[in-house]
Amino acid sequence: MLALVPNAVALFAAGAAAGAVAKTITAPLDRVKLLMQTHSVRVVGESTKKGIGFLEPWS
Repeated sequence: MLALVPNAVALFAAGAAAGAVAKTITAPLDRVKLLMQTHSVRVVGESTKKGIGFLEPWS
């Protein structure tokens, strides 16, 4: 059955799947990176003991 799929379609599907997996894995890490980069700007005058992560409430 797989032999009936054209090679170009199979390559396109494989690339789309690889891109989706890569974006799913790296997106949360990029969010934490951005939070860490902007944390010092947001907490000027506040305690710096606050944690940074996925579960930090929005303020």
